[in-house]
Amino acid sequence: MILDECFSNAGPWQVSRRSAKHFRISKLNCKWKRQDAAYWLGAFFNPHALIAIFKQEAVRNHLEKTGSVDNIVLQTEITQRDKDHLRDPPSEGVFSHGVYLWGGSWEKTTGEMQDTPPKRGPTNLPLLHVTFVLESKKLGAASDLVRPVDYYGCPVYVSTTSERKPVFELDVVRESIPSSRWALRGLTAAVRPF
Repeated sequence: MILDECFSNAGPWQVSRRSAKHFRISKLNCKWKRQDAAYWLGAFFNPHALIAIFKQEAVRNHLEKTGSVDNIVLQTEITQRDKDHLRDPPSEGVFSHGVYLWGGSWEKTTGEMQDTPPKRGPTNLPLLHVTFVLESKKLGAASDLVRPVDYYGCPVYVSTTSERKPVFELDVVRESIPSSRWALRGLTAAVRPF
């Protein structure tokens, strides 16, 4: 009898817990973009979840504009900006910093990917502009018949010792160099330097 009373009172408690959780998540969705100009993905315990939140917002925005849910994919661009000189977040997408590159280096003056000098560790990339776009509008899409771009989808892991599930793929483009070169060099990236 006492056990039945305990379970009958648990219903409202569960409903209030669910609404509190929904409030916290919706508050995070509203405020995450306006507080920080750039995010360090290595500071998050689960950066996959943060990327999922970004994708949910992009899908929601696309659904409001067009009324349909199309295939939306992640697109990254390596910028020339430094996180210390950044004031405002981008109008679309987010900026991310603290991505470390293994097997290649980024030349800041020319803005191009280069081979790593011998016996060097990881190199830190400048800010990444992470956006979600329609698959048909992504850089180098198959539908781009004018000038298809050959890019390498460099996997970005949580760390070099973590489970081998990438957080996202970094789009590496360099003209006159085929993307197979970076794959043969073993170019990878991580959001933590270890």
